[in-house]
Amino acid sequence: MADMNEKRGFSMQTSGQLLVANNSQNPLLYNNLIYIRPMSYEATVEFKFNSTYTHDYTRGFGSTVGCDDFVPEEHFLITAPAADLNAKQYFKLFEKFMLAVGMSPDNIRGGAMSLVLNEWVNDADQRKICDEYEVTRNEDLHEKFKEWKERDEEIESIRNSRITNETH
Repeated sequence: MADMNEKRGFSMQTSGQLLVANNSQNPLLYNNLIYIRPMSYEATVEFKFNSTYTHDYTRGFGSTVGCDDFVPEEHFLITAPAADLNAKQYFKLFEKFMLAVGMSPDNIRGGAMSLVLNEWVNDADQRKICDEYEVTRNEDLHEKFKEWKERDEEIESIRNSRITNETH
């Protein structure tokens, strides 16, 4: 195969992760050379949270005395390599950030579900995700109840037929 391609004037060489294609008879883009390189960049994603507290001296003695449960200033910086992160990994990273700044796990999950189950997302896309995670939407429960009722009736008829066969 390589010999046939060389006769056509097409050669392909791989050197580590660098792929070079050269076609001298049929011109290709970019002066007969195409370079396909792996991503040679470094990328990081950063989630940064800064909070400061300004003392309010106008409210009397209690406003100047800090509470033991209160930190007057907080700075969080979460960094991760981002060159090869997929969408689920980004969401896990953002979940960690939201937990670090005080969000509750229930609110985080609710926020994630609101990305899928809202009026701006196509119904077919919502159903696809629900099927993937075996989630039944409220509007589909009536059909599920019908299926369960039919299944229960089938099971009951099988039981009744066994009982009838055992007695005869």
